[in-house]
Amino acid sequence: MLTLMVALLVSLVLFSETSTALKLYPVMINLSLFTVFVMSLYAKESVVEKLAKLREPDLPAEGIAYTRKVTIAWSVFFF
Repeated sequence: MLTLMVALLVSLVLFSETSTALKLYPVMINLSLFTVFVMSLYAKESVVEKLAKLREPDLPAEGIAYTRKVTIAWSVFFF
């Protein structure tokens, strides 16, 4: 998904006459990250939970609940 959005941005920059496409870069990055975090809430493990399990493989139930809330917070931030 992120690759597709970057490819779209690059093609907009190359084929447009204005710098509007460059101004869209932060919006597209935020939209991409928002999508990644929100979609991970519907997966078995959220993005933050996967990262937490790299450090603590046996994450307790409280940790899983906390990482889910952190994922929601990041989703709100990128929205």
